[in-house]
Amino acid sequence: MHIKLISPGSIMYRKEGGIFPRLLRYAPLTLSTLAALVPKELNAKITLHDEIAKKIDYNDRPDIVAISAITGTANRAYAIADYYRRNGVTVVIGGVHASLLP
Repeated sequence: MHIKLISPGSIMYRKEGGIFPRLLRYAPLTLSTLAALVPKELNAKITLHDEIAKKIDYNDRPDIVAISAITGTANRAYAIADYYRRNGVTVVIGGVHASLLP
């Protein structure tokens, strides 16, 4: 089983044209925490993709894509989810946005 965990990017994180006067950089722990919570018995291959750091590689075929989104990245999360769903991949969306605006 291949599980792909994604943190989508957004214009709010860009150096030019974003909502912050400086480039927002922090070390999010969401994806690494989710990866650590996957039961070892699944023997899953887990890949992490933080789109703020690097573009998403779409040349793979995960079994499950899990996307963690805040409201500022929700539209990008939906676009990523749509791509994978069109290709027959199971997608789950979580994070603050999904919790507050189900």
